[in-house]
Amino acid sequence: MKKIFVGIIIGSILTISTTAFADTGLKEISAFLNPSLPIKLDGKQISLQNPPITYDGTTYVALREVGSLVGKPVKWNDTEKSVEIGNSINRIDDHIVNVDGSDYIDLHFISQIYGSKRISYLWDDVKKEYTMVKQDSTGDSSKDVTLFEHIPAKVFDGASYISYQLYMEKLLPILTNVKQ
Repeated sequence: MKKIFVGIIIGSILTISTTAFADTGLKEISAFLNPSLPIKLDGKQISLQNPPITYDGTTYVALREVGSLVGKPVKWNDTEKSVEIGNSINRIDDHIVNVDGSDYIDLHFISQIYGSKRISYLWDDVKKEYTMVKQDSTGDSSKDVTLFEHIPAKVFDGASYISYQLYMEKLLPILTNVKQ
């Protein structure tokens, strides 16, 4: 009789805890971090801040990082409890111009994408180039860190543009690895 009573109690506990998990819609899984997996974007290897995860034969990467890499903002909509990726205003293609056979990307657009990481661009009017800086979280500019110097810029229609190739090859790997 004592074994039956213990069995009923254990069964009740398991049933209650299973019901609690079912209400959240979450399911526990076992997956593998895969930090050495090479990831390429447009044929160029990139490094991610968060390593890819492999689960059930599929590789998963952080959605916010992918959005940043392709120029799409990713945000959480708390009202609808959903993830929103990009919009028609922030398409990367809308911010690239081709002049004399070379592609340039709007620097203001880049700064919007990575603004949450406190990245700023300092203009040198004499050299006509930018320096990419990571601002210190305390606001102390003496602690700012220079991430990349000598970014040549061109001005089209009143906006500063930099080489798309330079952005993809040099700046994008830096920007995606900067912690917030």
